[in-house]
Order: sequence, then structure tokens, then C-alpha cells
Amino acid sequence: MPQRTFNSRTNLHRRLNEFKADLGISESQNTAWENFAKTCSAVAIALEGFEAEAAGCCREHLPTFPNALELEIRTLTARLAALRMVKAITRTLYSVLGSRQRERANRLLPALSGEIVGRGWSAHLQSVGRPHASALDKPGAGRQAGIAA
Repeated sequence: MPQRTFNSRTNLHRRLNEFKADLGISESQNTAWENFAKTCSAVAIALEGFEAEAAGCCREHLPTFPNALELEIRTLTARLAALRMVKAITRTLYSVLGSRQRERANRLLPALSGEIVGRGWSAHLQSVGRPHASALDKPGAGRQAGIAA
């Protein structure tokens, strides 16, 4: 897990630097950009820790369905709060960007979404062997996946 954390943080930092250059952030815009980048990094680190903690509870045994739902709710609540923080700081950044920079940012910045707010709890259930709901759509698929009717 630490290696994945290091790589994802390094990747986010690298991409933020690339986007800063691509957007042509000027010296007068640098404070808004730095606040944006720091917020995105802090949110990504916090959510990564939260998701690692949630996934850790499944290493020993899969949670009951009600507990899995509670973890999903907690994860989604944390992701929603993170999205609101990123939205607020993005508005601040956009307020100092020129129209061409905003157009470019509209094409570049959405690519960071997954790196900032993560994949969600259901991805962790898949990673520990619980099939995703779409894998259970076929008749009898639950029995094949080891899930009793």
C-alpha cells in the first residue's frame, strides 16, 4: 500500500505541474494555482487514507451487507465533502483565469477527478473478491460467484 500511495501522490503532483504549465499560469495567478494544487493534494491524501482504512477492514473477512452499505455511505459522504472543497477552490482559481485558460482548464482538469477523489468503496469490494453487482445480473450468476440465494 505505501508504494501505491507514493506513486499516486507523485503522479498527481506531476500532473498538476503539467497542467500549470499547459494553462500558462502567470505570476499574478500563481497564488490561486498553488492554493488549488495544495487543496487537491490534501484532499487526495485524506481520501486515500480513508479508503485504505475502509479497505483494511475487509482484509480479514468481508463485512456483512449492512456494514458494507455503511462503509459505502461513509466513503460517499467523504467523497462528497472532498468534491465540495475542490469545487470551491476551483471557482477561486477560475476567477483569476482568462477566458482561454478557462476553456483549456475545462478540457484538462476533469482528468484529475479520479486521482483527487478516488474510486469509491465498490472498487475496494471488487479488489477483495466480492463481485460487482453487474457481474450478478445474469440468472444464476450469484450461485456461480458463491453467493447463496
